Amino acid sequence: MAASAAEDFRTYELVGLVPGSLNDKDAQKVVADVKKLVAKAKGEITVEDLWARRPLAYPIKHEDQASYLILDFTAEGSALKGLEKTLRLESKLIRFGVFAMPEAYRYVSIATLQAQAAEAKEALAPGLDAPKRRPSRIATPKIAKSAPSEPAAPAETAPSKNLDEALKKLDESL
Repeated sequence: MAASAAEDFRTYELVGLVPGSLNDKDAQKVVADVKKLVAKAKGEITVEDLWARRPLAYPIKHEDQASYLILDFTAEGSALKGLEKTLRLESKLIRFGVFAMPEAYRYVSIATLQAQAAEAKEALAPGLDAPKRRPSRIATPKIAKSAPSEPAAPAETAPSKNLDEALKKLDESL
């Protein structure tokens, strides 16, 4: 009987929209209130991530901007229905969704992904800076026409080795 109770705990992810009209202090209060509600439902929060304000595609409850709140937590499945009802009635979130996550799921923040992308870029082309703006169309490399050269030496194949290493490192992190 105790084994079935332990198996009832799952990992969930709550994604919510904090109103953009709130100042940072009030937004943090909303996040704290949501965390209290999760704790009240006997949930244990493992990840908390509050994104910066972003424009919404369309107004929701007269709000044009919102901050995304992501909370990963473990809780009993039976407590989930009560948590959703309490969030709907008591929280100041514009919208929210609670999703059951797969067993192997691991949250990776945007900052972590950006850092990994920068590392991979540096491994592929050390010393190159990012472009100042996005190109308006796909850029094709300009190749200077010259006399036929000799076959490539093994030292010139090193960039593909770096590429393989960078891709392998990226796969491991994801």
